[in-house]
Amino acid sequence: MEPELVLQIAHEACITLFKISMPILLAVLISGVIISLIQAVTQVQEPTLTLVPKLFALIGSLLIFMPYMSGVFSTFYEYIISFVITR
Repeated sequence: MEPELVLQIAHEACITLFKISMPILLAVLISGVIISLIQAVTQVQEPTLTLVPKLFALIGSLLIFMPYMSGVFSTFYEYIISFVITR
């Protein structure tokens, strides 16, 4: 396999990983910032108070973005299979 082809596949893999992980990471980040602001305003420093909303944001974003994420992954899979078949 040529080095250019390997680099191209690695580049596409990194882009795909970024596209798949960003919606979930952003949802958890936003919920964490909102909960931290609420904790700073109310001065309630309970560790479980940050975990539960982040967990709900994670599960909710997985349910919402799963069709998008599977579409991106299937496109990448077809891209990889096209290289395997043509080589």
